[in-house]
Amino acid sequence: MFNRFAKQKLFSVYGISVIGSAVSAVVQIYCSSLYLGEGTFILLGPMLIFNTVSGIITAFFSTKIFLPEEINLQLDTCIFENDSSKTRLHLFIALLIFFACASVFFINKLFLLTGIFIAALIIQKLCKRRIYLLPHISLWLFIFISTVFVPDGKIIFKIWNVSFTQGALITALQKSLRLSAVSAFSQCAVCLRPPEGTILALTLQYYRKLSDTFRSAQGNIFRRIKITLGQQ
Repeated sequence: MFNRFAKQKLFSVYGISVIGSAVSAVVQIYCSSLYLGEGTFILLGPMLIFNTVSGIITAFFSTKIFLPEEINLQLDTCIFENDSSKTRLHLFIALLIFFACASVFFINKLFLLTGIFIAALIIQKLCKRRIYLLPHISLWLFIFISTVFVPDGKIIFKIWNVSFTQGALITALQKSLRLSAVSAFSQCAVCLRPPEGTILALTLQYYRKLSDTFRSAQGNIFRRIKITLGQQ
């Protein structure tokens, strides 16, 4: 009886994918609330809907594409760093990025945060990283929605029964500038080259090779994925 029960699938691929997406949404919202506040839970409903749809799409793709147990890739070694002096330099840069990101969270003045954010974007550009505004806009929108619904201080204006307060808007601006600055600083890490043989170096190698192969492949998305995974 136990063997017969074990052979039966308790959840289908779609069920597992949707449940995983829902759990992911709850965990993300909870982790966000630790910094952004309880107002973040207002977005739990829309995020559950979005993650449910994405879970169904993921399950659909998983049933159409067979993932091999082993992928043979010719990896490049250009992202390895063998020079010990450069390795120390990259470690120093990594520490600078870390302390720059950490220090942002101790600053409350809006004009200072604005200056740091602009400086971070300039540094990101100097590191030859493109500046995309959409991630920052979506981040700011998420923060403002999760923050303005928690009244704090003087009421500036009201829309129906929702009060927009001065303290909530200032808090939203502070948190948005901090996270955007940290995001821009983190982009500078692209100039770092991990030592050869490390897990990080191998991970970057595989990611670069897979992404380059996928972009250069021809055909529909299913064929491009199969080519990337070495099935064709």
